[in-house]
Amino acid sequence: MADCTVADVVNVMFPKQEAPTEFTFRPAIVVEDFGDSVDLVFMTKNAGQITRYPGSFIVTKDSSDGIEMGLAFDPATISKRFIHSKRGTCPDEIMKKVEDQYFK
Repeated sequence: MADCTVADVVNVMFPKQEAPTEFTFRPAIVVEDFGDSVDLVFMTKNAGQITRYPGSFIVTKDSSDGIEMGLAFDPATISKRFIHSKRGTCPDEIMKKVEDQYFK
């Protein structure tokens, strides 16, 4: 696992559905650090899902927050899994929104 702390935006390895021995990477925000494990909030580029997840919000890749987070697409935050590497850091304003939803 890559070194990471709360508010880091990390790449998480997911097996591909069509080829389970191959992986793709998805961005997630570290919301809790337990030393040897972390809790994550995942992001998705399927902004259409935002209505299915109350409290979700959009962060666009070209915004100053999106650039600081190292986003490659316009995601909406969502839900939890293997950290591969760090992408960037979640700005304080965005982290506050994430924590407000995560720690309800």
